Amino acid sequence: MRGWSGRLTFGDGASSWAPANLTLSNGWVAFPSGFALNVTGDVQVIVNARLDTSNAVVNCGGRLMATGSSVFLFRGSGSAEQLTVGGDTFLNNSTLSFWYALTNPSSLTLTGNLTLKTLTRILAFLGLEVELVEAPETRRAA
Repeated sequence: MRGWSGRLTFGDGASSWAPANLTLSNGWVAFPSGFALNVTGDVQVIVNARLDTSNAVVNCGGRLMATGSSVFLFRGSGSAEQLTVGGDTFLNNSTLSFWYALTNPSSLTLTGNLTLKTLTRILAFLGLEVELVEAPETRRAA
């Protein structure tokens, strides 16, 4: 998909799609809430592209590659957001933003190597309140 921007809808009300590979370039694509994207091969998000999902399951059987682009996976309350990458993950000048499902803390699975290049960010939001407690001061014996 090149140069396309908007939220995809499927006329037959489909809630899943399983392409062999997926390449997004120079555009923004958002899949419907609760969608299941099952790519058997590689997912490439390149050249100022953006991939958005909400409350979705994203399975990438091959590599996930983002170059100069963004991948955002959001969740709602009680949702089961999930990202599984079967191959390597390569991010260059890109952002991967993932909101962990509250009911499934192991919902982010990167199986292969993780390569982070220049100006790359991984934002992982746990959705939990975390209280930071100052550790007691320790002193060495003289």
